[in-house]
Amino acid sequence: MNTTAPTSPASESSERGGRRSFLGALIAVGTASMAALLSIPLARLALFPLRRRAGQEGWSDLGPLESFTRLDHPVARQVTIEQPDGWERAITQQMVYVIPDSHGQPKVVSSVCPHLGCSVQWRRDQQRFVCPCHGGTFALDGHRLAGPPARDMDSLPHRIQDGHLYCRFVFYRQLLASQEAVD
Repeated sequence: MNTTAPTSPASESSERGGRRSFLGALIAVGTASMAALLSIPLARLALFPLRRRAGQEGWSDLGPLESFTRLDHPVARQVTIEQPDGWERAITQQMVYVIPDSHGQPKVVSSVCPHLGCSVQWRRDQQRFVCPCHGGTFALDGHRLAGPPARDMDSLPHRIQDGHLYCRFVFYRQLLASQEAVD
């Protein structure tokens, strides 16, 4: 004797529809979860350059402090700059000058002209810095003397540590009267 009640076709189709809608919802949730997980690395990759600052991250050793005592003319030093360039790290070299400040202590200035970014050069025969592009001239202490630059040569952050002079190279915006770092 069979004690199971016969199932009607309507109840059987609603049970199948319930299973199908549950499986459909489960697949939709799983797909959305996978899409969200895969979008995180893509979003970080796309936004990475926007979160980084320009400029050198570390400090460059310019040499022992004794090399910069009693400065009567600028001492040129080349620094290596490692900076983010999109998704890569660009390594460039830039010239800096160590000059005496008003108290006779070493001061570090950038060789990048604040006018349009040409390389400023020390001319020993003229006793001044000269920009070969547009004729800007600067005194031994980096102050603007003549020409189109709107400000003095850019001072760089520097420090003395363990008897050595260190500087951190910073790029500044050109054509401005005030020193403003490029972010």
